[in-house]
Amino acid sequence: MTRKPASSAADTASSVTVLAVPQPTCGAVEIANSLWARKGFELDPGYVAHIQQGFGGHAETLDFSSPQAGQKIDHWVSDATHGKIPSIVGGQIPSEPVDTGI
Repeated sequence: MTRKPASSAADTASSVTVLAVPQPTCGAVEIANSLWARKGFELDPGYVAHIQQGFGGHAETLDFSSPQAGQKIDHWVSDATHGKIPSIVGGQIPSEPVDTGI
């Protein structure tokens, strides 16, 4: 943080100090949200709209028994994290009902 001198006599008289804060040069924080519901489970359209508009999230139903289901989720996660998390499911999704929060 650097201190900038007052630019006029009026600024000096009122004891105003203006601080110039440098912009961060490293890192960023991003949040990615998604909801994947088992095929056959109906998602309320208003709820989906709230996820999309309120949280910038993604929501869809998916056939968890498909071998491609885990790949689809992993692809979404990799894209959403700019490749920082390449895989989160890592293969076939279990066939028994599972609630997972990640």
